[in-house]
Amino acid sequence: MKKWFALIVGLQVLFLAGQMAHYEMRLASGETLRLRVVPYDPRSLMMGQYMNLQYDISRVNPGKVHGAPQARTDADDLTGRVLYAAMRPGTPAARAEGFWLDRMPPRKPGIVYLQGRIVWGHDAAMNVDYGLERYYIPERRTRQAAELEKQLASGPRSPVVTAEVKVDGRGRGMVRRILVDGKPIGF
Repeated sequence: MKKWFALIVGLQVLFLAGQMAHYEMRLASGETLRLRVVPYDPRSLMMGQYMNLQYDISRVNPGKVHGAPQARTDADDLTGRVLYAAMRPGTPAARAEGFWLDRMPPRKPGIVYLQGRIVWGHDAAMNVDYGLERYYIPERRTRQAAELEKQLASGPRSPVVTAEVKVDGRGRGMVRRILVDGKPIGF
C-alpha cells in the first residue's frame, strides 16, 4: 500500500515539475512583444488578485481578416475560431501587420504571430481572446497594485501601459510583466 501511495505522489510531483518546465521553456525561448493595453473597465482595472487587461488588437474589424467571410450574416459564424495576429515588434508597443483566420501564414522575418480565439463577432467587429487578459498579482503586492490603480486614474495624462509578452513558435503567448511608460511595475 505504501508503494502505491509513494508512486501516486511521485507521479503527481513529476507532472507538476513537467508543467513548470514547459512554461519556463516557453518564457525562455519565446520571442518578446510589447502589446499596448487599452482601457477595459475604467472604474476598476484591478479586481481581486489580478489585473484585467485588454489590448488594442482585442477588437478586430472582420474586413481586415484574411480568410474571413465578407458577407454580414457570416460574421457570427466566426465565434470560437482561431485568429492569428501578425505583429511587428516595436517601441513602445508592437504594431499589427494583419490578421489571419484558422491558419498561421508562412513566417516572415521580423514578424511574430500571436494566436487568439474569436469570442464573439458581428459585421462591425470581432472580440478576440489571446489568453493574456489576466495578469495575476502576488497577494503580498495587492496594496501596491491598488496604489498604482489610483495613480493611473488620477494622473494628469494617460500613461502608456504595455504588457511584455513572450510568444512561442506556435503563437501562444504568456504575459511576462506589465510596464507603465516603459518601466516595469514591481509585482
